[in-house]
Amino acid sequence: MTVIGIDFGNKNICISKINKGKVEMISNLAGKKNILNMISFNNIRLYDSDAMNVITQNINSNLIDIHNLIQLKTDLNVLQPLCCYEQPYYQIEFMDQIYKIRKEHIILMVFTYIKKLAGEFAECVISIPSFMGNYEKNIFLNASKIANINILGFVNDPLAAAINYQFFNYKNDQLEKQSENEEETKNESEFEKGKKYIFLNIGENHTSVSIINMQKN
Repeated sequence: MTVIGIDFGNKNICISKINKGKVEMISNLAGKKNILNMISFNNIRLYDSDAMNVITQNINSNLIDIHNLIQLKTDLNVLQPLCCYEQPYYQIEFMDQIYKIRKEHIILMVFTYIKKLAGEFAECVISIPSFMGNYEKNIFLNASKIANINILGFVNDPLAAAINYQFFNYKNDQLEKQSENEEETKNESEFEKGKKYIFLNIGENHTSVSIINMQKN
């Protein structure tokens, strides 16, 4: 089975998988790699841009700002007046009836749509904001059990950026600064000791700053 990576943002999702040794970004049905992270109930369940097209038809039938929905406490979203944020479920209108949907089932529905785009997969790694704690992670884990998906791990956004930089830039950047003889030995010592880097993540509804010390290997 394929292992995929999911960047699970508040309003958007990006999906990737390894294809013949290379990372391939998955597109939605409209050919876009930036996938809207939202669900709307309008006679049928709609995802992505299809959900966006009907979002104003019934403001009580939309699940948007998914990170906000699964957090323990958050401010009320004006487009989600029926939400009860301190409860483990949310209320939506569907076919003129009120339904309660648990947070795990919200993530399960998102997993279902991801499978539709990426194909069947058994394992995944999920990138999440650095402020998400065990409460939110457990919601993902519970949903993954229902979907028969093994989450190999969670990586927060700044750490994901740092790992990418470490693999593709850091070593070359440091080695290029080395000169011959004594200067080379001095820089090699600094290379072993490490250097601090700042990673800035400006997201849709939050900004985070991380200071990470990079060392050889």
